[in-house]
Amino acid sequence: QKEKIPKTKTNNPNTNTMTDNKLQSILVYRIATVPEHKSNGKDDDTVTSISSNSSGSPFVKLLAVYDNTRKEGSSKKEYRHVDTISDILKSNPPLSDCETGKLGDFKIVDSNMYKIVYGADTNGLCLAVVTGLKYPTRISIQMLTELYNPYSEQFGAKFKSSSFKTLNKKSRHLLSSFY
Repeated sequence: QKEKIPKTKTNNPNTNTMTDNKLQSILVYRIATVPEHKSNGKDDDTVTSISSNSSGSPFVKLLAVYDNTRKEGSSKKEYRHVDTISDILKSNPPLSDCETGKLGDFKIVDSNMYKIVYGADTNGLCLAVVTGLKYPTRISIQMLTELYNPYSEQFGAKFKSSSFKTLNKKSRHLLSSFY
C-alpha cells in the first residue's frame, strides 16, 4: 500500500532532498485508538491497541528516535521528520492485523524528498524508518522486521507506560546497531 505525499514546490535552491540511498532515521512510536483515563479523571498514557475498526485519529506518541538529520540551525535535538511521521501515522495508521508477536501492515509513503516505511504489531508498537528515495523498500521492511524482536523483548513491558521520547537513551544502542 503506497500513499503519495503531495509534492511541494519551493523557490529555495538549497532544499535538502534525500535522493540518495541512505538510511536517515529510525523511529519508535506507540500508536493506539484512544488514551485511557485514570480514575482520577486525568489522561493516562496507557492506551488500548489499535484495531482495524477504530474510529477517528489514533493516539500517537514518539518514544525513541535515532537520527542524524536534525533541523538546520537548531541547537536543541529537533528532528525534521518527527512531526511529519506523526501526522502520517494519525491519518494512515497501520492496522495491526498481523500475527501476535510480529510486526506487520507495512506502509510506504513517498515524497519528493524522502521515503517513509512503517509497520506495527497488535500491541501498538510502531517502528518506522526514513530513507533516501533510492533506498530499497524491501531492505527497510527487512530491517524493521529484524529490529522488532530485540526491541519488543527489551522494551515491550516499558513501551506502553513510556511518555514522549523516554526510551530515547535506553534505545540508542539497539537502534544504532541497525543504522
